[in-house]
Amino acid sequence: MVPTCVSGPRGFVKADGQRGSILTRFRALCPMIQAAPAEIAALKANLRMQARERRAVAYRATGAQTAAQLSNYLPELYLPSRCVVAGYIQRGSELDPLPALKSLYGGGYRLALPVVTAKDAPMVFRAWAPDAQLAPDVAGLPAPLPTAPEVTPEALFVPLIAFDGKGTRLGSGAGYYDRTLPQLRANNPKLLVVGLAFAVQQERELPHEPTDAPLDAVITERGVLWFRERTR
Repeated sequence: MVPTCVSGPRGFVKADGQRGSILTRFRALCPMIQAAPAEIAALKANLRMQARERRAVAYRATGAQTAAQLSNYLPELYLPSRCVVAGYIQRGSELDPLPALKSLYGGGYRLALPVVTAKDAPMVFRAWAPDAQLAPDVAGLPAPLPTAPEVTPEALFVPLIAFDGKGTRLGSGAGYYDRTLPQLRANNPKLLVVGLAFAVQQERELPHEPTDAPLDAVITERGVLWFRERTR
């Protein structure tokens, strides 16, 4: 049976008045979970459901305002001039990267979007400009047209459902980025992977598997949170 955990951001007050996190009992359960990958998957599914609810509340309250704030923190990323930056098309209560991407585009940076071309395969990236035409890819996600050239991003903005202070990312569970980022990092050790999130999405600790690709940083309405040293 999957262990029950009460989720919440740091400082979150549970129904019983105790402060907890998304993995209140995780450390005590680690031996069992490490031996049962199926249990981890079920635990993650439960955590996603709860984390999505909190993200949706934040999005309704400050979604547009927070998206507009992201551009203020872009200089702190020290992106190479005119490099290729990959973003994503917002879905549901995800934090919208479009204002930040438009700001970069206006500053001479080249943009790209991920494209799912085959099930269980790493994504590719195609060149994109704001307001360019999109079409569904194999996964049904909005993507640049097949005529757009493939490019290799040097920095990526990625959506997430939750993250922790070690850079662990909880995504949708489809594994798109977990299959793609290791290959990109192998070819470019300086690749920068930045999650975009509301501060309420941060957790004390998330379950981590060997296939989970970590983040280098996260931008929230409070600024940039780094998980590894960034050289200018």
